[in-house]
Amino acid sequence: MKDLEPGILGSDINLTSAVIVNNKLYFRAHTNLTGYELFVTDGTANGTELFFEIDYWTDGFPVIFKPHNAPLDGSPTPLFQNQYFFFTGFTLDHGTELYISDGTRTGTRMVKDVNAGFSDGVPYALYKYSNTHLYFTAENATTGLEIWETDGTAQNTRMVFDANPNNTNEGGLYLITPDAIVNNNLLFAGPSGDEAANRLQYDGFIYQRNNGTLPIFVQSFTARLQAQTPVLQWQLNITSNNNRYQLQRSADGVNYTTIESYQPTQGAVTKTYADVAASALQQKQLYYRLAIENNNGSKQYSNIATVTMPNEVYGVRVLQQAGKPQVKYHLSKNNTSLQVVTATGAVVYNTVLPATQGVLTLPQLQAGLYVIKVSDSNQTYTDKLLMP
Repeated sequence: MKDLEPGILGSDINLTSAVIVNNKLYFRAHTNLTGYELFVTDGTANGTELFFEIDYWTDGFPVIFKPHNAPLDGSPTPLFQNQYFFFTGFTLDHGTELYISDGTRTGTRMVKDVNAGFSDGVPYALYKYSNTHLYFTAENATTGLEIWETDGTAQNTRMVFDANPNNTNEGGLYLITPDAIVNNNLLFAGPSGDEAANRLQYDGFIYQRNNGTLPIFVQSFTARLQAQTPVLQWQLNITSNNNRYQLQRSADGVNYTTIESYQPTQGAVTKTYADVAASALQQKQLYYRLAIENNNGSKQYSNIATVTMPNEVYGVRVLQQAGKPQVKYHLSKNNTSLQVVTATGAVVYNTVLPATQGVLTLPQLQAGLYVIKVSDSNQTYTDKLLMP
């Protein structure tokens, strides 16, 4: 169908955990340029491409949490809330953490940095889907390995039970089987700390799940940049009157502020909101979501939609492919200049890059040390290139 990595090395495609969303197949593959990342195909060569690069600088190595009841005949994969799938991915800043996707790039994001910092938070693919939550094994520096749950939002991602409260460092490896939910109870097993020394024993546990009733169903929630202004659009299905929800914004994806409140009537709702105040915040990236009040007083949240503001250079990498020097870039400003400078300060190559992402193959250079300079109106990025 398509040779992702031309040559004899291959691309190490993993289809055992691939999922089908909207007639497209999402899978892990490797290329020399991207490392291990998440790819997508619609069954054609032109429609087979990199879908989501978890970490620009290293292997993201995604592990897809494929539902245990997924068919093997190519039928659509049963999706979480009929819309999402989860996977883990690695970044240098956060380690291995949990991600969620609706099959679109803007709808793919980290759920939560469970183990804050560069340590792994979700190191194992032990999980169970329910209609309302994903249950999975996760760890942090305080509790160790325990059972967590999420509805796909950071706010509702939490540890549900500390089976081994005396173990704050190594934790316990808890087992979640495909038939782990019985009569609305989650069944799992793991060491509780009362085992004899040097002997691994597992105790059984029951976690009684508590489901709220969601009066507002989010059909879609998207964000785009239009004339340097974030434009949000969403479609809702309101099941009863006297319900409220808020549109919220964040600069870091963690702390949100309500920018608009709504109290709609029952029925289908489609709305568009232009966030004209966003440009004054001078942020590289903004995060948006809907906060929905449940009938039981708790809150649920929509997917998070992100917008990259056109304010700075934010990704440049120098590499060589088959002996050819290349610059991999991801820019947010037009008319960004790129220069290749010798060790004596002479400019041997000069060009202008667009506000997009791509790979530029440099002309053949003589042996020696060069400096790659990428500059916009605010800053300059430099990197070294050694030609043998």
